[in-house]
Amino acid sequence: LILYFLKRLSSVKSRAHLTQTVQEILDRIRKALENPDNQVLLLDALSSPEGKASAIQLLKLISADRWKVIMDLIIVRRNEKVMIDVLDLIREREANFADFLWDLGFERLAALIPSVAVLNWEGRGAFFSRCLLSRSPNVIQQSLPFLSIIQLPVDAALLAFQRSNHSNQRLWLEKLIADVAFPHWRDFVRALFAKQLWRNAPEDVAILMLKVFYRYLQAPCIKELRPFVETRRLIFWPAFPHERDLILSSLLTSRDRGLEPSRTELIQQESRLVFQSSSLRDRLRSFNGG
Repeated sequence: LILYFLKRLSSVKSRAHLTQTVQEILDRIRKALENPDNQVLLLDALSSPEGKASAIQLLKLISADRWKVIMDLIIVRRNEKVMIDVLDLIREREANFADFLWDLGFERLAALIPSVAVLNWEGRGAFFSRCLLSRSPNVIQQSLPFLSIIQLPVDAALLAFQRSNHSNQRLWLEKLIADVAFPHWRDFVRALFAKQLWRNAPEDVAILMLKVFYRYLQAPCIKELRPFVETRRLIFWPAFPHERDLILSSLLTSRDRGLEPSRTELIQQESRLVFQSSSLRDRLRSFNGG
């Protein structure tokens, strides 16, 4: 009945003698939709198969300045399906959907990102690239699962990575090695390798960083890392014990078969060093090869 009523209003609105009357009715509907209780009912209808079509038509009547309130209601209710439907409707109405999303503020934006990712729209990649450059840790965290569609200049990506907290750096690195290598991130990995940030990073971040190097740069990067492992102090002791432990530990747990035979050769060589921690030496000696 509501759908029929709205369609009839649309069809007769162009008739001169009814234009004012129809506009008054629509204004009353818009006014009614500003009532919080009615907004809750509208969202309830949107989440039900029977009421969805009517709810979408009524949503089109909501004033643009009320969208933030609607978003807050959906976020509190944690209904992602409704959120996707509402965002898709807004995407159709807003000429610059990305700017609309940024105007919502960091807190709302972080909550909306998983739903925005479902939508297929032309500016999606650029939007997520902008999210990754954000100064909001929550926005960065929510955008990291979508590295496959994010393309950034190397300098910008490095700055964003270095500016991120350790938690987000871990998520960033885990995503880079969780799936197949993303070719468009290889230049970033090369630049990260050149900066040697892993040497001063927390141990878990450093290990992940080294594994990213192995995934994207393969065996040649081991050649670049060998001096940290092989250089000795007074013949018998490692010259870079911290870096050596990180490199060997990460090699022992890496699953990248492209590291062979360099990995096995280095591990077998270092397993013979007498003056090193017994724990690491035992792990090196128990290594079964590629």
